[in-house]
Amino acid sequence: PTPSFPSGGVYTLLTSDDGGETWKPGFSSETPLTLSSLAVDPHGSGEALLLTGNGVLLGSRDEGKTWVALQGTFNLAVLDPFHPGWIYAVMQLGTAVGARPIQFAVSADFGATWTPKALPAPNEVLESLLIDPEQPNQIYAIYVAASTGSTALYTSNDGAASWSLSSQLP
Repeated sequence: PTPSFPSGGVYTLLTSDDGGETWKPGFSSETPLTLSSLAVDPHGSGEALLLTGNGVLLGSRDEGKTWVALQGTFNLAVLDPFHPGWIYAVMQLGTAVGARPIQFAVSADFGATWTPKALPAPNEVLESLLIDPEQPNQIYAIYVAASTGSTALYTSNDGAASWSLSSQLP
């Protein structure tokens, strides 16, 4: 069965491998963590990402039994459902003093290394990123214009190598 990963509070993430019948601790922290997002590979590779409210991205490759902190400060991260180990992320690399600016990057080795990619609208706020579950390499990015609040949908058909404006949204 596919594991489920609900939040078990501020300090513990609980996991279930029997459809929610029983729960056990999957990750604990002595530091309070706010869960910002959670991504689980739908194809059963055991990969999962947990993004905290302060930009820490934790990765698991064993269905949430163990977690490691990935290098960088993250705003957004998604797993590629077609390529195990691939992560698309909006992040800042490096320490606060020597950090590179926020960038869009992809990792093909579960966060060990990152390759920068072009952002479709670098001066706007990236709100959401989605990889099409039926079409490899098709990615959608939803942006909100900081100055006007208008929303736009960008599409990439080549794994984020290039982008096109699909539509302006209300």
